[in-house]
Amino acid sequence: MRDLRRELQVGTCCGKCVPEAKAALSASLAQVDEAASAAFFPIPAAEFAV
Repeated sequence: MRDLRRELQVGTCCGKCVPEAKAALSASLAQVDEAASAAFFPIPAAEFAV
């Protein structure tokens, strides 16, 4: 959030957008974590599927 506030001025006025920005950031980080873990730790059954 600190970077969003600094770079995009998110939440610097009234703050009404902060909850939505936090939710979007959280969802985005979850997708990145999921993609990274799938790349490094593939599901074993998928490797041997026929």
